[in-house]
Amino acid sequence: PIRKVIGEVTSKLSVESAIDIQLLTSIAQNLQTWYFGFDGADFMFGSVVDMIMGTPGAPKIFSVSYAVPEVVLGDFSIQLSNTALMKLGLGGYTLTVCAGDTGPVLDPNRCSLFNAEFPASSPYVTSVGGVSINKTSANAQAWMKGGGGFSTFFKQPPFQKQHVQAYLKQNVGMPPNPDGFRYNVLNRAHPDVAAISAYSKVAFNGNFWDVAGTSLAAPEFAALLGMINVYRYQNGLGALGAVNQALYSLENGIGHDIQEGTSYATSRFGCDNQYATGFQAVQGWDPVTGLGTPNFPTLLKGLGHIGSTNSTNTTTN
Repeated sequence: PIRKVIGEVTSKLSVESAIDIQLLTSIAQNLQTWYFGFDGADFMFGSVVDMIMGTPGAPKIFSVSYAVPEVVLGDFSIQLSNTALMKLGLGGYTLTVCAGDTGPVLDPNRCSLFNAEFPASSPYVTSVGGVSINKTSANAQAWMKGGGGFSTFFKQPPFQKQHVQAYLKQNVGMPPNPDGFRYNVLNRAHPDVAAISAYSKVAFNGNFWDVAGTSLAAPEFAALLGMINVYRYQNGLGALGAVNQALYSLENGIGHDIQEGTSYATSRFGCDNQYATGFQAVQGWDPVTGLGTPNFPTLLKGLGHIGSTNSTNTTTN
């Protein structure tokens, strides 16, 4: 159940809100779940960050199902919002964000170029890509519509450079990138992780709806991190906070390395009926499934004590 409601709430919540609420509360059943309501403009200009940080007792894990191509937002809005997201991470909060549902989204102004979705492209959030189940092999594979790629605004953070370089050296299934103009492999790469994105059902407005998208994946991963935070509190440790550096440092990974499937790029604004082959899932990190999908015992072992004197994987968040 929802413990508390903060912010704007319409008379009928959206399907997106229903997905977040139902997945969070079904996976992490014993955690207190709060609902924060805000519109896109609030989020882009940071007022939601002020709302979160100004609310006593607010949860430390947030799932966000919101994505807009960077080029649509522009430099000013993105930089302002990114500063607010940095404040959240420094304050001990973790944001899992859907990676998007249009592959490495096509730039609506120059349809041959790839663009990234914000806020998933921010280095201060955990971008969650998508996987589906291959009906023939029963293996998890990259969801074909899952977002991912390289930011056009943010430089690549040091904690992921080794993983991205290993991906580039494989040179498997990478889309053509003449002169590095189509996408910039030196910039922030995402997603960081992945989870199931197709297909599920959600109860909404008196009916069960078939749903798919990385809006499923973000709350799934958030629920696991929420349970890890509880474990940390019970052992005298603080919240995970901005968790990306820790995730990329884990010697045993996060669970399952996804090595099947390919994403396809489409556009949400312009570029009608155009699409392009995106990125392919390969061994290790890739721009479709990130570090892979979580296995909870593995994730708990890796993050449960990180930052403590008992941890072999140390980080500063």
